Parts: sequence; structure tokens; C-alpha cells
Amino acid sequence: MLESVTAESIFAEIMMDETSPKAFFLVEGPDENAVFFGHVSADVVLIVCGGKKNVLGAVGLAESSGNNSVYGLVDSDFDRIRGLDRFYPAHVVGTSTYDLISDLVMSSSDVLRRSLSAHAAPGVRVIEDALGSPIDHAVFALTSRVAGARLATIREGYPFVFKSYNFTPVVGATFEPADMAAFLQHAVCRDPHFAVDATVLQAVNAAYSEVSVNRHSSGGHDIVSASVALLRKAGSQVSIKTISGTLISVASCKVVASLSCLADLTTIARADSGVELLDCFAA
Repeated sequence: MLESVTAESIFAEIMMDETSPKAFFLVEGPDENAVFFGHVSADVVLIVCGGKKNVLGAVGLAESSGNNSVYGLVDSDFDRIRGLDRFYPAHVVGTSTYDLISDLVMSSSDVLRRSLSAHAAPGVRVIEDALGSPIDHAVFALTSRVAGARLATIREGYPFVFKSYNFTPVVGATFEPADMAAFLQHAVCRDPHFAVDATVLQAVNAAYSEVSVNRHSSGGHDIVSASVALLRKAGSQVSIKTISGTLISVASCKVVASLSCLADLTTIARADSGVELLDCFAA
């Protein structure tokens, strides 16, 4: 159903709303809807827009019409690296990391480990004993490679697709990640004639070097999928749905209030509309 939604249809919905809310809070998709469940102020309408383009477009249309009560949160993706965040409408804020789930993971140093241990403590121990380091190091060793490959693909126009990436084939016997060529080999390629040559590998490895120095370029869905692949390799039967749900459940009012992207958006909404978007920030 969200596939048929456009920025224009969202803006029309806002303009025709007869409940007279104080503000509209636009988000990309179901993940955000789940995170903010129970946290949106009573006089604010949350609208799931079906993607970043629709959030940016609808907020832009509202600003152009003089409506300053429409606010948006979008996944930053690689926008800061690529300099695209400067083109956001004034009432849109991007997540601090790649996306909102990643922001939740980064909200505390032990969020990921606690979430994984809640369902697969034996598997976590097996991985940590094998590597001599916390399991999150193993997770991000995998996700940062996909992040580098994804960034290079965007920049160079490669025909790779990394959505719902399956990390299982690139987890080694000792839980170490395979080399970058293997990561590309197991990505979906839209062009059957495309060859991964030395030039492609050089571009991908350069992008990987750029993003591997921190964890902010790893997407939430990649973090979940990599965690599940590692734990299954360690003999623990866990599902993507279970781990994803556990990470979303981390979003208590205290945690939501600690996220800088939401603090920034709240500050903008207070200044321009005198409204609290989320009840977590109310005085």
C-alpha cells in the first residue's frame, strides 16, 4: 500500500486533516512507527510515508506553502558523507547514524550485546571465546564491509543490490569475515554481464577504508542480519524478526530522549510551532 504513496498525496492528506493537530510528524516506514509507538504526543499526528523521498518532498511542500507544523525524520544513510544533508528542508532532521535502528544500537555500548544475549547467550559466548573480543566487534566487521560496498556502488553506479543481504556465506569458520570479493560475489547483481575486476575491488576497498573507522555507516537491518548469521554459525537458533523486535523494544522514553536527532527535531518544533512532537521531551 505504501508503494502508491507520494509526497503530493501525503501533503494533500495533511491539508485535508480536519482534526486540527498541532503538528505532523513524518517518518519513513514501519521501523520508525514501531519505535515511536506510545511516544508521540496526543496532539501530533504520526504519518508513515513509505520512504525518505516522500518525507523530504512532503515537508518541502509544506514549507513552501507556509505550513511550519510539518516535521520529518529520515535515515541519514550516506547523506553526510556525500554532502546531501545540506539539501534537507529546514524541518527535516537525519538520524545520527545510518538509520534509526542503528541509532538505538549506538545509544549505549552494551545494547547490541544485551539484545543478542537475551536470546542466544551460549552462541554469544562461543563467538566471544573464539575471537577474544565482544560480539559487536564481529558484527561490525561484517556490516562495515557491506557499508563500504554499498557506498562504492552508489558512487560508481555498480549494479549491486545489498537490501536484505545474506551474511551467512561470508562468515568464516572462526567467525571472521570473508574478503571483499566474497561480499560482492554474494550480493544481488542486476547485470549478469558485470565483472568484478581490479578497478571495482579498488573502489570498493577504498570506500570500505573510508567507513570502517567507525560504526555509523552500518544500517540497522544489516546489524540484525549479521548478528543472526553469526549466532546461527555458533549453533544458536535465532530469527531476524526476534532480534529486530528486541532492538526496537530498547526504545524506552529515556532512550528516545537520548537520541540527538530527536532532540534536534524537538528543538526545531518547539521554536517554530511551540509543540512537543514526542512526550519523552515534555517538561
